[in-house]
Amino acid sequence: MAFAIGWHVVALWCLAAAEPALRSFWPHQCCTTCLTRFCSPRSGNCYDQKRKDYYLECKIDCCNSCAGLPFCSPVSGNCYDQKRKNYYLECTMPQGTMPQPTMPQGTMPQDTMPQGTMPQPTMPQPTMPQGAMPQPTMPQGTMPQGTMPQGTVPQPQPPTFPMYYYAGEGRCDPATPTKMASFSTATAAECRGSCQNTPGCKVFDFLNPSSACGGTGLCQLHYAYCSMVTDPCWEQYRLD
Repeated sequence: MAFAIGWHVVALWCLAAAEPALRSFWPHQCCTTCLTRFCSPRSGNCYDQKRKDYYLECKIDCCNSCAGLPFCSPVSGNCYDQKRKNYYLECTMPQGTMPQPTMPQGTMPQDTMPQGTMPQPTMPQPTMPQGAMPQPTMPQGTMPQGTMPQGTVPQPQPPTFPMYYYAGEGRCDPATPTKMASFSTATAAECRGSCQNTPGCKVFDFLNPSSACGGTGLCQLHYAYCSMVTDPCWEQYRLD
C-alpha cells in the first residue's frame, strides 16, 4: 500500500516538472496566426494581455527590417523614430560600432590645408556700438516666414489620423463583448473615419459589399482588441 502511494507521488512530481517542456509541443502554433502579443497554445486564441501563465508571448523580429530607425512595433512590424507605445522594441546597434560621418568626395577635413599652401591673413570683424542690436538680413526676393504674397488664399492642411493596419479577413468574435456601434457604410475609408472620430475606438470591422458575399456595406466599431474569427466577407483593421 505504501509503495503504491509513493509511486503516484513520484508520477505527479514528474508531470509537474515536465509541464513547461510539454507546452512547446502543443498542437496549436498560435503565434504564426496571431497579431497580438500573446496567444493560447491550447485554444489558438489571440490575446493582448497575459491572463494565464501558459500563454505564449509572440514577438515579431521587426528590428531586422528597420535599418536606421531606433524603434519598431512587434505587433505590426512598422518602424518608428520615436517610442510612442510602451510595447515598441528598441533596435540597438552591435556593441562597439559607431556610425562614421561621411564627407562628399573631394572635400578635406576642417582645419587641414593642402601641402605647400600658405595660410591667408584673416580680416578683423566689424564691431557694433554697445547696446545696438543686429538686424536680420534676408536674401533678395525672399519674404519673412509667416507672410504670403498679396491675393493668395491659404490652403487647408490635411488632418492627421492615427495609423491603422490591415489585420486580415475576419471580424471580432461575436461572443466577445467589445462592440461599440454597428451601422451601414459604403467604404472602408468611411468606417475608418467613424472609428477615428469615436473616442476609445481601437478596432473596426468592415463588411465589404464587393466581396463574394455581396449585400450592403456594414461597419462595426470595437473599444478593445478582440479575438478575430476568419470570415472572407469581412475586413478587420487595428490601431497600431
